[in-house]
Amino acid sequence: MPENIPFALLAASGVAAFLVLWLTCFWLIAELGGWGSLAKIFKTTRKPEGERFTFVSGKSNFISTYNNCLSLAVTDDGFRLQPMPLFRFAHRPLFIPWSAVAVMGGRRELFRYGTAIEITKPTGVQPLTLYGRPIAESLARHAPDRLLRPPEPKAD
Repeated sequence: MPENIPFALLAASGVAAFLVLWLTCFWLIAELGGWGSLAKIFKTTRKPEGERFTFVSGKSNFISTYNNCLSLAVTDDGFRLQPMPLFRFAHRPLFIPWSAVAVMGGRRELFRYGTAIEITKPTGVQPLTLYGRPIAESLARHAPDRLLRPPEPKAD
């Protein structure tokens, strides 16, 4: 039995190291990508209401990419954004009111369509892109008209 103790200790150390690395990566993604600065202003405990979408992809600040791991709820007051449970460390739920959105419009990327959103905060503007045509349509339906800019033209 004593021969197994070093292996058990090694296995426990490996699991602990993996968890520390996992959590550190998520903290870095949140801080470098801007989620942390948005959470200081727009964190919420409000339950999701309105039109809901799961497995949403998005990009924040050109650094953090969230592929199919966000939940989105769109209302007439704004939108709520939150990562799925496995990815929530250092990513508090956000509620972005429409009054904090500077401009919003369609955006074509290589093989997908997104909605580019510029969120105003005291330190400047935070870019956010959410992908998917149904999401773009929902955001356009609920957003005030002053925010909408025409979609980018299709490339020939």
